[in-house]
Amino acid sequence: EKKPPGAMRMASVVRDLEKRDLLPAIVFVFSRRGCEEEAQRVGSELRLLDEDEEIAARKIVHEWAVANEAVASLSSERARLHLLARGVAAHHAGLLPQYKALVEDLFKRGLVKCCFATETLAAGVNLP
Repeated sequence: EKKPPGAMRMASVVRDLEKRDLLPAIVFVFSRRGCEEEAQRVGSELRLLDEDEEIAARKIVHEWAVANEAVASLSSERARLHLLARGVAAHHAGLLPQYKALVEDLFKRGLVKCCFATETLAAGVNLP
């Protein structure tokens, strides 16, 4: 399957930021759907965490999933949780609060390297 040109460009931009040691980054996207699509595209192409970071992220995600079993078991959340182990996330108002809190926690710990977000992230979340 051929990837859309925009997806290749965004992955290329993120890869360039990584090479220049400019991650973590928040990429603002106009729509919730756009956030999800970009996170999926970039997350399917890039792995932004090193081995130790991935182990740490997986541990935190697992602990979160145990504590939030009802949310973690939703089919809509499985792909999102997988992306977190690659250092990629989406963040927008349409996500469940428990999941948004997980993304914010991982970002603060340096375990989300690229977050695709709507302006709601800038409007009231304190991220470093």
